Amino acid sequence: LQNVSNYAHTRDDIVSLSIQNLISKNPEYENLILFISMVDSQNIPKNLLVKHANNTVATNLLRDLQKVALISMDKNNLGDVTFSLHRAIQPIMLRYLIHKLQLNSDSSQIEDIINTIESYISTEISNGSLAKSLIVHLESLLKNKTILNELMLIRIQKELGNCYRLVGQYEDAAKLLTKSLEFYTQYKGKNNIETAKVQEYL
Repeated sequence: LQNVSNYAHTRDDIVSLSIQNLISKNPEYENLILFISMVDSQNIPKNLLVKHANNTVATNLLRDLQKVALISMDKNNLGDVTFSLHRAIQPIMLRYLIHKLQLNSDSSQIEDIINTIESYISTEISNGSLAKSLIVHLESLLKNKTILNELMLIRIQKELGNCYRLVGQYEDAAKLLTKSLEFYTQYKGKNNIETAKVQEYL
């Protein structure tokens, strides 16, 4: 048991140090690493990172993550570049960044991630195949409840509901979109643009 504990501690230190070094090399990596720490660890679309920063920064980060053996590259069934992390590594990265950035439910970095996802879905997701690839990432994002406020959760649920709708999971979609509509109607008003968008999805 002691050996197992020592291994886990050593692994945490190695991953944390690797992330620290990468961010020291390029501070623009910080928000991207946070992004990939909060979504599902498998088959993350490179285009999400490009949307969050730009192609140069995203490409350089993925190259540097490969160099330290933290990710593996692949392509999905649509031919888009994706990458994956070991499932045990991702929570270490997130813990490190929560501590380093003192993240909470009012943190602008998390707000920026949700803004990116909303923008990505509104401009890129127009069919079930693309929506299906994002569902697992939105579901994983919702699990980070300790650093998400109520509005953030509703915004993610709205996008997840839309993706469910696009892949034909209408019952799941209706549950999330109805909850989102109730929230937006109460706090934003019936004539708010976000309220109207949810009504359109329903």
